[in-house]
Amino acid sequence: PAPTLALAPTESWEQDRVAAPSVIKWPNGRWWMLYEGGQNTPAIGLAISDDGQVWSKQGIVVPNARNPSAVVLGDRIHLFMERPGATGIWLATATTDAEFSLSTEPVLMPRAAAE
Repeated sequence: PAPTLALAPTESWEQDRVAAPSVIKWPNGRWWMLYEGGQNTPAIGLAISDDGQVWSKQGIVVPNARNPSAVVLGDRIHLFMERPGATGIWLATATTDAEFSLSTEPVLMPRAAAE
């Protein structure tokens, strides 16, 4: 089949902007694309594909987040991101059910400036 442009901003929450795709492939062969959408209120959305070419958007999986970077470790996806107005790198995890659990604190903070 012809590829579907999963990153065309077609959803209202995307506010005419999509960016920063991070694509992973589950051991079962299913592809996930996590991407940033929105301008004033950025969020991370999910698109799923069985073949890596035709994508189906699933909506927002992490609100108030940007710059997704994902990796599969075992049976979990680890999604690292920035949060607008918050310092550091944050982590959300999920299994193949796409129900992400967000860390309560950043997992990585900037190093303190040298005095």
